[in-house]
This record gives sequence, C-alpha cells and structure tokens, in this order.
Amino acid sequence: MLEGRQLRLSIGSRAILRGIDVSLAPGDCLGLYGANGAGKSTLLSILSLQREPSSGRLRMFGEPARIDDLALRRRLGYLGHEPGVFLGLTGHENLVFYGRLYRLDRVHQRAEEALVRVGLSPFRHEAVRSYSAGMRQRLALARATLHRPEILLLDEPHQSLDPAGADLLDDEIREHCARGGAVIFASHEVDRGYRLATRLMVLRRGRVEWQAEQGAAGEDEFRHALGVALGVGAR
Repeated sequence: MLEGRQLRLSIGSRAILRGIDVSLAPGDCLGLYGANGAGKSTLLSILSLQREPSSGRLRMFGEPARIDDLALRRRLGYLGHEPGVFLGLTGHENLVFYGRLYRLDRVHQRAEEALVRVGLSPFRHEAVRSYSAGMRQRLALARATLHRPEILLLDEPHQSLDPAGADLLDDEIREHCARGGAVIFASHEVDRGYRLATRLMVLRRGRVEWQAEQGAAGEDEFRHALGVALGVGAR
C-alpha cells in the first residue's frame, strides 16, 4: 500500500529526516516513537502528501505519490496535532463540509453515522467552539475517517481524549486494519501504543534507531530502545 525509500528532508542546512525507509501492507499498524524533534510529525506530513521530501522515493498503491494527486489524497485520512475543524460550525456541519470536499454521496447520512460512531450524536447541532478538547478530537477522528480512507496517518491521536475516547480510537484503528486498511500513528503513549501496533519504529534525530514486529520484540526490548533514543537509558 505504501513504500518510502531513503526519505530525506532538509530545511536550509538543517537535516530533519536523514534517509527513512518505511512501508505499509494491508492490516499493518505501525507505531512511531521518539523524542520531540525526532522526525515523527515530519515523516507523517510527507506520507500524507502535505510536504515533498528533499529526496527519496514514495509510492502508494503501486504508483509514484505526488502531492498534487487529489485522487490519491482521497485514499488517505490524516489527523494532525490540530483537529482541523471549524469552531463556528456545528459538528454535523463540519462533517457535511468535509464530505462535500470529498464528493461523497449521502453526505448528511454519513455525517450522522460518523457522529454516532464517535459518541457525538447528542451534540451534533452545537457549535464546535462549545466542545471540550476531547470532543473536538473525537470530531477530528470522524472527519479523518468520513471518506473511508485506506491508509490512516495519525499524529498523537490520543491527545485530549479521556479513557473512553482513547478506547474508542483504538477500536476504530483495529477495525480499520481488520478490514484490510493500514495505519501509521505517532505517539508518546508507550503502553497503549505497544498493545495497539503490529510493528514498532523508534526514530532518533531523523533516522530509524530501532524497529521490529510487535510479536518479535518484547515490551522490555521496546522500552529499552525507546529509552536509549530519548537519552534516558532503559525505562
């Protein structure tokens, strides 16, 4: 579904990514870990076609990936640090707006179904500015999955969510992968991410410090690798 080879990004003389190889197959759930500034968000911005790498090769669904390929963008769902919702619109209006951007049919029905799925149906006609941070994050999840993308790219998706919201997100990710989709998420949630991921990757200063299949790596090994990358030793 996705293959990136030797992805690099530099801003001026500063190297942000220093040759990252990454791939996704149907059913994969890749957890990205590392310190702030390790390159997790930058990598996700490239994979979500928001930014071009300085060099390297990115292919999706067997074809070269270009940031101006709108048909390809519709096969991706992205959730960044900001929810990406309009505060002056209601929850329902937000999803209808995005549904029309994606040229979906039955857009009002899809919006209602998505609000039910993330537990926001009782608040669907309230302005998003009145939502809590956790409610906005739930709406952002509904937005990112409204068009039923094949690949989900999630940057710190558990932030602001209460335990019930975090569990709902995890269920959404697992169901997405069970249907043959794929997910990459960046997180600082060590315990939750370890349970959720099928593969784990630790970045350090723009390079892959460590990676393994979840089943092949014990939690202690993962924590040790992450601790080294964070500069604090085993955790």
